[in-house]
Amino acid sequence: MTADAAGLFRHLRRTSAARIVAMYLAVFVASTGIVLGAVTWAALTLIDQQIDQTLDAEVRGLAEQYRIEGLGRLIEVVRARSGAPRGRPGPNPGATPGMGLGGIYLLAAPDGVPIEGTLDAWPRAAEVTADGAIDAELADGRTARVRVYQLAGGFRLLVGRDLAERARFRELVTEASAWSMGLVLLLGLYGGWILARRSLARVDAMAQAARRIMAGDMEKRLPVAGSGDEYDRLADAVNAMLDEIARLMTASRLASDAMAHDLRGPLARARVSAEEAAAAVARGEGAAARAGLDEAVAEIDRGIQTFEALTTIARAESGAGRTAWAPVDISALVAELAEIYELPFEDEGRPVTSLLTPDITRPGDRALLQRAVANLLENSLKHGAGPVAIRLAAEANGDWIVIRVEDRGAGVPAAERARVVERYARLDPARSRPGSGLGLALADAVARLHGGRLVLSDTAPGEPMPGLAVELRLPREGAAPRALDQTPEAPLSAPVRPAPLRPGPSA
Repeated sequence: MTADAAGLFRHLRRTSAARIVAMYLAVFVASTGIVLGAVTWAALTLIDQQIDQTLDAEVRGLAEQYRIEGLGRLIEVVRARSGAPRGRPGPNPGATPGMGLGGIYLLAAPDGVPIEGTLDAWPRAAEVTADGAIDAELADGRTARVRVYQLAGGFRLLVGRDLAERARFRELVTEASAWSMGLVLLLGLYGGWILARRSLARVDAMAQAARRIMAGDMEKRLPVAGSGDEYDRLADAVNAMLDEIARLMTASRLASDAMAHDLRGPLARARVSAEEAAAAVARGEGAAARAGLDEAVAEIDRGIQTFEALTTIARAESGAGRTAWAPVDISALVAELAEIYELPFEDEGRPVTSLLTPDITRPGDRALLQRAVANLLENSLKHGAGPVAIRLAAEANGDWIVIRVEDRGAGVPAAERARVVERYARLDPARSRPGSGLGLALADAVARLHGGRLVLSDTAPGEPMPGLAVELRLPREGAAPRALDQTPEAPLSAPVRPAPLRPGPSA
């Protein structure tokens, strides 16, 4: 055996596949041995039963000849079956042992002297027994299966069969079993060797791919043979895990870059305001110093809000926390927000009307859903116009739960609707209104986290002030997958117009 082959053998011997093959091979060989042994024992037992039945039938037949026709007739029958010349008196030493019908016969006088048969002397241990046939050793060393019968008048009759054929059959079966066991062992070892080598090759390929991934090749994946076996299932699971890790790493990197970029402006402006306040203090201008400090605090607050919005979007886009989801009462959540925002809207002369379908519940992250709906209301509060009611509805619409916030402001042109859900998107080029441009982006991220979509449309199409209707669509629990494939660019249905089942707070 070469050094390479010896090394491969030692490597294979340490693999779990080789140990499993060895275990199953041992069990299979042992099972085969047990089956062959049982078959051999059953065959030999059947042969012994047939011999015993034959001997019992012959003894009974000869005893019946003796009872009906006497000793002379019995001697003739024994001589004929023994192969001795008919009518020859006394023992027949010239007869070939075991000839005739292949049996052993001996008729003996009461004193044990042989009268007729194939034996010259009565075998040792061949006594009359109630147990039927027994094994006895003959004078020439052979072993025979014999049946002894006591006749009337003290005569004894022995009928037997030579067990040489039985012994030869047993040797033949034993030899065949040994060859079979050897062949089974050889084929099992060869098959185990092939199986272990194939398993080891798959494992080596996976280990090599894993080393490349650890070395920094994050695009590498474990090989999949396409057979659907346990190695393929393991590779699919690990590859899915690597895809998720890569996605989370990308989301983390993008979030870090966005935070670094978006916090630079508020921090820089806060610094300028603080420096102006410090200069005002040096000049003894208290009012200007206070105004500068207030502006710095406001910039810091805007930076904190931007940071919180970015972290919330990153959390939603990463999909973290799905395992901790709990049932959320959507109707109660929307009613609570309607009540909270009632006063700010009334201060603007715009009463809030809520039309809610009660008891709508689905699993989700309540804090994120609350933040998303609040952002929609904040967006309407900042960009809506006129004393027009804000419609707030939550309704189970087929496979979807729809939360709709609508106003009667300037609205969003159809060509801009895809852009306004992106981060920092602003329709106001001069940025004359407060905000960071993250509100709709956050709502869209939360909707997608829950398998839903954000759909924008006109509240009153065709009018000078069409307004904006924003629908946060969430799939109902167990909704058909086809419904989840709809996109914001292809609205699922006409704008929701729910019946006023439970009026909310109003002016």
